[in-house]
Amino acid sequence: MLPIIYHVGYEDREEEWEYPEAVHQGKVLNVQYDFSRNHYVRSLPFHLIVMVLKGSVTYHIGGDSYLAEENRVIHIPAHTPHHISATGVPLRYIWIHYQLLVPEQSIPIMPLSPGDEISVFKGAASFKEALPELPILMKPRNYYTIKSLMKSILEEVWAEKTGWLLASRSYFQSMIMHLYREVTVEEERKGTGIADPHIAVIIEHIHSSFASKLTVEGLAAKANLSLNYFISNFKKCTGFTPGEYVARVRIQYAKKLIREGIKTVSEISDMAGFESVSYFSRVFKKIEGLTPGEFKHTEV
Repeated sequence: MLPIIYHVGYEDREEEWEYPEAVHQGKVLNVQYDFSRNHYVRSLPFHLIVMVLKGSVTYHIGGDSYLAEENRVIHIPAHTPHHISATGVPLRYIWIHYQLLVPEQSIPIMPLSPGDEISVFKGAASFKEALPELPILMKPRNYYTIKSLMKSILEEVWAEKTGWLLASRSYFQSMIMHLYREVTVEEERKGTGIADPHIAVIIEHIHSSFASKLTVEGLAAKANLSLNYFISNFKKCTGFTPGEYVARVRIQYAKKLIREGIKTVSEISDMAGFESVSYFSRVFKKIEGLTPGEFKHTEV
């Protein structure tokens, strides 16, 4: 897979977008004014991925609207007409215009030996565009990682230091991989089928908000259930108490960050939602049988 990054940008916006009531055909941007809805509709020849860092923005695509708040990601395929509304200003966001290319010929199922891989790609006379199978609106649990990778892409493209093209593509591939995994895990979790809809909603909430402060009382209130009934039914559905389940979700995320080898233990503790490094280490040891440091050495 070869990512082609055409344009990256970062903006602080204090007001709504405005476009003239006329057709605008540029080299990149195509704008049509929809008089039936009294707003512009634009399209781009590239895929667009946007991460909201502050405020909120709504994308109108066809008859659907998608509200992207802070730490949410919007993905729009190329040539898709859409309208943008800055619903929460001031607004801060990062965007990337890109395409993905793959060889025209079929690729053998992995694993490939290095020699086989070289011959396969050298034998590809041309490339074709790949359409990323990502949803329009994403709520990544690992938004810290996605945000960090997008900022790294931005810095590499803008600075154009030695090796910037390779670096920006590497960061981009890592970002796409994380988003794909998020979507896959989300689908797998939905497929497990929690019988009680109240508990299913809370499990979804835990997976999307584990880094924030979560209390059993708050979760029970969100489920609109009494505290005792909520605790009892949650354990029947999951095999864990609410506190144990939250801890395990946080530790799973912490393990992923440790494997990446980029963040310190203190940073990982904070990103996973723990109140202190010492508490994080105790919970990690209880669940994994190792301290975070010991776990890191076993993964090297």
